[in-house]
Amino acid sequence: MNKIFISLIILSSLVFADGDTLIKKEDYGKNWAFTVDKVYIGCESELPFVVVKLGDLPYGLTGHSARMFNRNINPIWRDDPKIKGTKVSLSPFIKKALSFCK
Repeated sequence: MNKIFISLIILSSLVFADGDTLIKKEDYGKNWAFTVDKVYIGCESELPFVVVKLGDLPYGLTGHSARMFNRNINPIWRDDPKIKGTKVSLSPFIKKALSFCK
């Protein structure tokens, strides 16, 4: 229980901290990788994340950050309409989020 409480405190301090930026679907077109129209992206302690303003909890963009945040990107990761069974690449979003790492 304490671990969950501490994790929530840490996560709440990450969300919308300095260095986050809003990105929108309209700016990425067919390369947009999410099922929502806008997200905040950022990085904390080398952990790239995406925040959707639906509860303000971060989704990890990489396997490591997903484990640390205990929330992976799958619920908001868009299927690739060109290749059945695959997802749109997260690479540009991971790179952008990592650019905020200190």
